[in-house]
Amino acid sequence: MLTSSRILWSLIHITNYINYKNAAFETHMISLEFKTHISNVFIIKKNLLGNQVMLILKFFSSDTTLLIFILYSSLMTTLTVSLLMKNRKLKSKIEYLNSKSKNNFTSATNIQTVKNSINENKTSKNQETMEDIGVPDYIVNQILEGLAAFEKEKRFISKEISLQVLAKEIETNPRYLSKVINAKKGMKYTNYIKSLRIDYAKAEILENPKLRMYTIKAIADECGFKSSESFSKTFHEKHGIYPSQYIQEVNDS
Repeated sequence: MLTSSRILWSLIHITNYINYKNAAFETHMISLEFKTHISNVFIIKKNLLGNQVMLILKFFSSDTTLLIFILYSSLMTTLTVSLLMKNRKLKSKIEYLNSKSKNNFTSATNIQTVKNSINENKTSKNQETMEDIGVPDYIVNQILEGLAAFEKEKRFISKEISLQVLAKEIETNPRYLSKVINAKKGMKYTNYIKSLRIDYAKAEILENPKLRMYTIKAIADECGFKSSESFSKTFHEKHGIYPSQYIQEVNDS
């Protein structure tokens, strides 16, 4: 009986040992499979990352793609710089226009001020001129009335007219008459008479066909000139054309 119990106990012990070894072996194998799986996953991920890097490198290693990338970058840079410059120019132009507008306004104001000052000076000068010539106002008015009648009656075409004769006709003295003509007519007595005669001659040539048939000497004589040369020269100086040319233009019209 003792011997059989030992044999049974030994068999049980051996069986347990075998089961333990099998379990340890299976555990080891599972551990190896897990490690292998983890390693494979790491290798796969490493390969995928390497492939991505290679694709990027391959993309930029292409000459055409690199050229396109460079051109695109250059274009964007140029556009950016151009926009900045345009904005800067626009801002400068606006500032310039604003400044110019202010300057124009100031200049216009200054010009108007200068014009007003000139007009005031002219008015003042005219007043001073009449005061400075030393002729009383009532005499000035008397002389101007006499000159108006003299011009209306066309007494200036007379060859006998002179400063002394005209002064006597309008009941003043030659000195006062000369001063008033200089101040109010803006010319000396001699030029005043010539101007009246030339204006008269031009009007008569235009309105009187018979006069246009006269010689230049005859027309000069009719208008109070002593010579045709003096008449033609004065006519040209005043109107920029000689009397003979003027007659021709009137006849052709």
